[in-house]
Amino acid sequence: MAEGGLGWDNGRDPPVDWVFQEFHPTPPRWVLVEIRRFVSLGNSASLTGDGSTKLLFKEVLTRSGYDDPQNFDCLAVAKIAQHAPRAMLVDLDNLQTDRLECVRQLRFVLPQCAIVVVSSDSQEKWAAQCHLAGASGVLSRGSVPRMLAGLRRAVRHGCYTDPSFIKPAPAA
Repeated sequence: MAEGGLGWDNGRDPPVDWVFQEFHPTPPRWVLVEIRRFVSLGNSASLTGDGSTKLLFKEVLTRSGYDDPQNFDCLAVAKIAQHAPRAMLVDLDNLQTDRLECVRQLRFVLPQCAIVVVSSDSQEKWAAQCHLAGASGVLSRGSVPRMLAGLRRAVRHGCYTDPSFIKPAPAA
C-alpha cells in the first residue's frame, strides 16, 4: 500500500479520475422520476341526444377512470355492442324509444356492462322498474360528485339506487 493511500488491494492508490470524482462530484447523470400511471377501467359509453348531457356524462366517465367515453345519439344496439363498453350512462329523459325496453336491449347485448340510468323522475317505483329491466344503477340528475359516487358504487357492487329515489318510511 502506498503511503497515505486509501489501501487498495493492489497496493497502489486509486486512479486519478476516481479520486477526482470522490472529491469533486459531478452532477448526477441519472435522475429518479416518479411517474404515476392510472389504471384504466376500460371503454365507456353514454346514450343521450342532449348536448349538455353529453358533456356531463363525458366528465363523469372520464373522472371515474374510464377511457374513450363514446356517445351514442340513438339506440343503435349493434354499434354499442361493437364498442363493448364496461360502463354506460343512459339518459332516460331524452330517449325517443320506450325507456325500459331500451334498458332491456342494452342488458341483452352487454351482459358484463355496468348500465347506469340517469333520470329526473325520482319515484321509488320507477327505480325498481329500471333495476328489473337490467340497470345496474339508477341516478338522479344532480351534482357531478354525487354522480361519480353513484357510478362507482354501481360498478363495484352491481346494484345502486340514488338515495333521492328512496322514500323515508312513515313515522310510527
